[in-house]
Amino acid sequence: LGLLNTALSLEEEGYRSEADIILRTCERLYPCPVSQYSQVWKVAKQKILFSRHLLNGNWIKAESCLSVLSALPPSSSAPGQIKLLEAELLFRQGDFQTCRDVLKGILR
Repeated sequence: LGLLNTALSLEEEGYRSEADIILRTCERLYPCPVSQYSQVWKVAKQKILFSRHLLNGNWIKAESCLSVLSALPPSSSAPGQIKLLEAELLFRQGDFQTCRDVLKGILR
């Protein structure tokens, strides 16, 4: 978890290549697809890719990241967190009404 938090922090600070190095290290350390730790780094990787695609305005790839996150076991990523990312995508796309509806659903 510490490695992944570091990768997420590096990504937020603009150190993309360093974040990628950490993700590749996690992939090598925990390659088993059913491993608990494998699921954790997969979630972190998708969050990083999602933010990159949002910044580039690539909505289709961002939606693909959300689909991958949704397909992972519920213990790997909180459903509310995925909904929040979905709301962020909708906001960036300019779909404010749907974004508001998703956010209201999270708050209920």
